[in-house]
Amino acid sequence: MTMAQMENGVREIEVRSGLSYPLGGSPGYFHGWCKEPFFYNDDGSCLPRTFALVEFPDGNVRFIEPNWIRFKNPMAPKND
Repeated sequence: MTMAQMENGVREIEVRSGLSYPLGGSPGYFHGWCKEPFFYNDDGSCLPRTFALVEFPDGNVRFIEPNWIRFKNPMAPKND
């Protein structure tokens, strides 16, 4: 991880391995959570759906399902 990535709060992730997921095992950088429309009816109605915005080492950026990522350095809970 570069100094600029650390200063911007970008966190290292790994895409979980899975037989049906082509990016399984890939490293990447988490940039944030994004809500995108998800169409579920023929009438055009939709619900927002949350995705992780992930940048891969080759520069590609993709929306990834939250349950498919694993943070390499989980944040410790705050002790108040």
